[in-house]
Amino acid sequence: MPKYLAKVQKDMVDNAENFREPKEGEQVTLFGMPLPQAQTAETALRRYRVNVLIDHSASNGTPVIYEDNPTYNNLVGRIEHVQQMGVLVGERLFYYLLHHFEPDFSELFKVVADFEETMESGLEANLVYAQLIGSIARKEGLRQFDRTGVARVIEHSSRLAGDADKLSIEMQKIADLLREADYWAGRSRFR
Repeated sequence: MPKYLAKVQKDMVDNAENFREPKEGEQVTLFGMPLPQAQTAETALRRYRVNVLIDHSASNGTPVIYEDNPTYNNLVGRIEHVQQMGVLVGERLFYYLLHHFEPDFSELFKVVADFEETMESGLEANLVYAQLIGSIARKEGLRQFDRTGVARVIEHSSRLAGDADKLSIEMQKIADLLREADYWAGRSRFR
């Protein structure tokens, strides 16, 4: 913490001109970029704002979290978004949270493209899904899935979709499941 505060202090001293009130008729800038007159030193301070993700100051003791599915990603975490050619791709919830809590977000990301997360289930869709499972397994170098394994993955996909008549098209979650199944199949083979 002392190192961080020392860096903040140095940065504030290096950029002291951003904190002074402008003289009458003087153009206001923030780190060399002109700003509308409505913005003041308060805008310059925004870069030093602390983003508290979780506040346990009112808690007694260490919080204990129970994880039903203790996979690597569930225990350690992973990046939930991907940037592709300037467009931020991720879950709908993160878009709305960022839009609500980050004032600059709506200025930086003006276009929203919302994609479905599920597709209709059925004989033809299940066949295509089975082919997709095979493609992912080949691409990832995983063991082949037999009919029972493919049926279980499709069943899990339906659970992810939250509807018995739909399948999830969140392929990252399905790929994670396939990798985990491959791992456990390898472990059980050597017992």
